[in-house]
Amino acid sequence: MTFKFLIKATGVACLLAAFLPTGRANVTGYTNQSDFNTAVSSGFNPLSVTNFDSLTTGTIIPSGGSVNGITFNYSIGGGAYQLQVGSTFDTTSSPNYLGTTGDDAFLSGDQFTLNFASPVQAVGLFVISGGNDLAGDYTLSVSGGSVPSSGSTDSTYGTLGDGGNVYFLGLVDSTQTFTSATFSSLGGLGIPFNIDDISTTTAAAQQGGGGTVPEDPSTFGLLTGALAGLLALRRRRS
Repeated sequence: MTFKFLIKATGVACLLAAFLPTGRANVTGYTNQSDFNTAVSSGFNPLSVTNFDSLTTGTIIPSGGSVNGITFNYSIGGGAYQLQVGSTFDTTSSPNYLGTTGDDAFLSGDQFTLNFASPVQAVGLFVISGGNDLAGDYTLSVSGGSVPSSGSTDSTYGTLGDGGNVYFLGLVDSTQTFTSATFSSLGGLGIPFNIDDISTTTAAAQQGGGGTVPEDPSTFGLLTGALAGLLALRRRRS
């Protein structure tokens, strides 16, 4: 086997590797809390829930501020508004929820990013809306995928006493961890809403190195087959 042949074989292997699918996060989205809870009930640690009830109503959470290991980063209204704990409206876990200093609620078009002190594999939250929402008005995203809101309210809470519609957004990654999640809403709708019960957890037995996904065995099989073919061709020519 000549050095020139090894260079060719290595080049083919690299080319194949570039086009073969690599291991990716197995992210599943949920729009019902009960389905999300079922997904993490086996093989995951208990959920950690941030419901803002331990904070005083009116507490402001500045951009870069943290609550229960979650750091909130945002720019709302061009920096004119800040996140604020409120209790004016009904919510999924009384008395408090997360709103803003503008009318005690977010408005469509607002978004924020959650940065987690420790990597997680599942995140979920409630959106309590005061408008008539359509599918896709709200989205929760992580590095491996995203979930848009459905056109139906959460099966557990539905519509609250003051008319607030409850939607759930949840993401579970069965193989990898992530350190942040972004919530966003469509602009131009004029819909007020609040956020409550931000839930996070990790798998009970994580993989080493932050949950790296194992390489797909088929990748190795195809690479091995390609190299074997090159070797056979080399012998035939010899």
